[in-house]
Amino acid sequence: MNRFAIAVFASAIATAILPAMVDAQTYNQPAASASNVPPGEHGHHLRRHHPDPTPAVAAPEPTPMTRKERREERHEERHEEREHRKESGEVHSGSLLKNFDTFLDTHPSIESDLRANPQLANNPNYIKSHPDFQTFLREHPYVKQSLQENPAGTVKRETRYDKKHD
Repeated sequence: MNRFAIAVFASAIATAILPAMVDAQTYNQPAASASNVPPGEHGHHLRRHHPDPTPAVAAPEPTPMTRKERREERHEERHEEREHRKESGEVHSGSLLKNFDTFLDTHPSIESDLRANPQLANNPNYIKSHPDFQTFLREHPYVKQSLQENPAGTVKRETRYDKKHD
């Protein structure tokens, strides 16, 4: 063998065995020899200390719902929501609007203020300066909640209700 062949052979051994020896010393394991390390398997000891992150048993894939099943599920959710409202005493939007409309019909100044600026329904100074409105909101928490969440939309719905029912 000439010197070039020996250098190539020594380089091949160094790249195949030395990293395994260094890694083995780092993890206090016996060094792997070239005979028991399959090609491409350097670092195999890491797999022993760091298991495969994929679970041993994969979760089953969710089965896609048919349109009919989704429709039935939505129907059931709406039914449960209506039952919950009945049990908790919550009123539906029709009675909410009716109560609000009745109050505003008897308080025209508040009605014109809210139609001009629906945000007044959430203004503590405005509410304090109108004790009847304050009492109404306390006695009708669902109207109050609706006004807090969407004052302009609530006033707009009441206006449509007023035009339709008066």
